[in-house]
Amino acid sequence: MRFGLRGIVGSAACLIVGVVLGVLVWQRSDSTGQHVAVVVVLAALVTMVVRDARHVARGAVLFAVHRGGIYFGSDHVIDDVPWQTIVAVELYDERTPRGRASSVHHCIGVRATGTNPVQRHGNTPGAEPLRRVSARYFEDAGRADLLPGSDGTIRWTTRRMHGWRVDRRKLAEAVQRCSPGTPVITGPDWPQTLTPGEALIARRVQRRAGR
Repeated sequence: MRFGLRGIVGSAACLIVGVVLGVLVWQRSDSTGQHVAVVVVLAALVTMVVRDARHVARGAVLFAVHRGGIYFGSDHVIDDVPWQTIVAVELYDERTPRGRASSVHHCIGVRATGTNPVQRHGNTPGAEPLRRVSARYFEDAGRADLLPGSDGTIRWTTRRMHGWRVDRRKLAEAVQRCSPGTPVITGPDWPQTLTPGEALIARRVQRRAGR
């Protein structure tokens, strides 16, 4: 998969919206702090557009299935994971809060055998080790099955599909050609959440334990 025009169009749209909002904030505020914040945000958006344009111009390969394994590319971090490490190819979504709403990022990754996630540079938040306080929360709710590594596998390498997408059928066909028997799965979204009833159980357990 190469970086496509969809990515630079999305970045350019974000820049346009940022410029419009930035002008409004600048005109309505005399605060130096807010003016500095506008400049910082717009600089970040410009950097994003330039980065995406560079990807398109050089036809950057961001993801590839090949005989030796699965290749993940990015600006600074490149991973070429061998099939010996991979137990499954995974598609899932990551959600990040934006005020009252949230942004959804479509992700792809590979799972490896393990029970404790390893922090690896370049990975998305959905592959990072869970904080102990969060892990205890799931345990108190009786949902230890939601903990990373509970099934004996962990997310080893992950990327957000920004500006590109994989076709699941073609992905599965490519994986089977190169590594017969390796599954393509739909993994749990990140962050995982409890139902209201499970959250109530967790709070009761924590109160009894004095936490």
